[in-house]
Amino acid sequence: MTVRGSRAPAGGSPGTLRPVLAIDDLLALERAAAALVDPLARLWRAVRASADAPVAPRSLDPPLRAALRTLRRLLFVDVVAVELANQAGDELVTRAAAGLSEELTVGAIARTGEGTAGLRSLATVPMVGHGHLIGVLWAASGEEDRFGLDGPGILQIVADRLAAALDRIEVIERERAARRDAEQLATRIARIQRVTAELAATRSAGEVAAAVVRALDPAPGTWRGVWLVDEDRLVLGAESGDRPPGLGPEWEHRVELESSSSLATAVASHTVTYGVTSTTTGEDSWAVLPILSHDGALGALGIVARRAESFTPDTRAFFALVVGQAAHALERARLVEAERQAAERASFFARAAQVLAEADDLTATLDRLAELAVSTVGEVCLIDVVAEDGRLARMAAKHRDPALQPLVDRLLAEFPPEPGSDHPAVRAIASGEATWSQDMSEALLRSIARGDDHFALARTLGFRSYVTVPLSASDCVVGAMTCVSTSHRFGRDEIAFAQDLGCHVASAVERARRYESAFRTSTILQSSLLPSRVPQPPGVVVDTRYLTANQGLEVGGDFYDLLVLPAGDVLFMVGDVAGHDRDAAAQMGHLRSAARALAGRAPAPSALISALRSVWELLGFERIATMVVGLLDPSTGTLAIGSAGQYPPLLVGASGATFLPVPPGPPLGVETPRSDVWRGTIEADQVLLVYTDGAVDERRAGSDESMAHLAQIAADGERNPVAVCDRVVAGIASERRDDVAFLALSLALPLGPS
Repeated sequence: MTVRGSRAPAGGSPGTLRPVLAIDDLLALERAAAALVDPLARLWRAVRASADAPVAPRSLDPPLRAALRTLRRLLFVDVVAVELANQAGDELVTRAAAGLSEELTVGAIARTGEGTAGLRSLATVPMVGHGHLIGVLWAASGEEDRFGLDGPGILQIVADRLAAALDRIEVIERERAARRDAEQLATRIARIQRVTAELAATRSAGEVAAAVVRALDPAPGTWRGVWLVDEDRLVLGAESGDRPPGLGPEWEHRVELESSSSLATAVASHTVTYGVTSTTTGEDSWAVLPILSHDGALGALGIVARRAESFTPDTRAFFALVVGQAAHALERARLVEAERQAAERASFFARAAQVLAEADDLTATLDRLAELAVSTVGEVCLIDVVAEDGRLARMAAKHRDPALQPLVDRLLAEFPPEPGSDHPAVRAIASGEATWSQDMSEALLRSIARGDDHFALARTLGFRSYVTVPLSASDCVVGAMTCVSTSHRFGRDEIAFAQDLGCHVASAVERARRYESAFRTSTILQSSLLPSRVPQPPGVVVDTRYLTANQGLEVGGDFYDLLVLPAGDVLFMVGDVAGHDRDAAAQMGHLRSAARALAGRAPAPSALISALRSVWELLGFERIATMVVGLLDPSTGTLAIGSAGQYPPLLVGASGATFLPVPPGPPLGVETPRSDVWRGTIEADQVLLVYTDGAVDERRAGSDESMAHLAQIAADGERNPVAVCDRVVAGIASERRDDVAFLALSLALPLGPS
């Protein structure tokens, strides 16, 4: 560059710069300024070519220093420096310098003019980019009046170029920072979406807890757990990571809500809590975030990191989002669980209603109800019923596990509750109120046990929690039902369910008692309508049986009767009035009385049947009846048998059993011109059996097959009236809808000549 005036010696101090420069000098300065920012231009192009490569703040320093050294030589000054504005824009910080005290000034907070001892001339120009101050460029010299009018202009040209280059780099850095922020945000959103999707697939509180601990994806050394509210305590639902050795009892698997632990306090106050705890291994950061719904606390998320200050603001924000999603998932899981329990209970009570509908025996019914109970409430069910004499009888004892049923059978047989004791069943019956305990302590078991064996048995079974409900029916307590859990503590829902079940069990007990009472009444009434004693005529062996129907409580119209006529003949009859109610029983009593009255005038079977037909309307009988009438001469064994719609008599002999071909006339109450009679004899080793139609099971096997079965069992054994009746009674179905009347007879002595 050509300068008017003296030049500075090479390598020495700059010479005097004249105030006015020639045009060629200005062009040279322009070219020099362009060359000055070439290092920054190359940096900018490199940044643009590789936008993903990070640019460290210190990477600007080498090109800046190179540019400033060029500018110092160009201006023949002692110092050239660049000061950049800080982020707040309220201070300038020296970024690069060339000349005196270069190392001391870089990075210092700059106040232009300070720290420039020995420098007597100073020129400063701003560096502006896109309307904001980037910094300043200044030059200083030890000569007075070193800068004329052109000096600041040259500095400004260089400053503008530097500002443009720096501004472009700053824009790229801002774009890069924005991209990084967007990528981090996208990563957070993806994690949240993954958490949301995983929690949406859960169906139970346990699954929610497990999904939460998986979603946190912690750094090594971080432990996390999710507790769920269970009545009055927090129960650990899931955990992940190595539990820190210094973790105190307040972070145990079960934490009482009334305790002063960090978990309980955070849940009770609905407050997110962060803290640091000193341990033997250093300082642990911990966090407790309550999981809250509109109805209150559902649980808590606990996190422990093996280093202090582990939870950044972004991390805390993510925790909050996870907890919020977990609250929604837990509410949904509770609704699903409530619906499932409602469906199970509806199904349970439907099965219980079926058991009650099919009930025919109290003991069997209670045993089935207890078996149903252990499928839903606890593992053991005990049912105690107040007997008629006031004693407490244990009627059922069931365990869910068949392998442990023998132990529960001992509770049934050996250890029923003692009246006046502190047993829960005794207290529930006395008070009429349910009693329960969520924790069966050793002292409680001792107070209930009837001795060491009973106590040891309860401990072996693992009794943990129980609920006892009174069995109340018609304002009367008829017993108590006790459900015992060996796996968990009973909650309010299970206690309420046990009370509902108790109502069904009480209904079964009351129904069975009414049935037994009505059955006894029916049996007494039936017995009063039958002969109190059947005579035993000389030379004849007679046996009778009467089986009441065991399905239904009404009395029937079946009967048997035997008379010894004045001539010594034996008149016997078996009949059945249609229907199974009190009216049938009443007509049966009148029919038997009428048959007895008419037998004195018309003892022959055909005559007696005809006489009954003729007076049927006069007697006011409204129902038809079937009947077999027989007349036996004990001295000769001759028989005459007439039938009015009844099954034929069965004659049992050495060669088997044979149905006699008695003509089947129409039932009594149906008009007919005549009644036919079968005549024959009975031998001394034969048994004659007459019966009502309840002995033939037409509904199940049909009349032919059932009659064949009757003949088979009657002939299979000893031939005497008692043995034959015993076999026939044993062979009849246990579930009967109709009564059955039998009369069997045989000759006692060998017959004389006819």
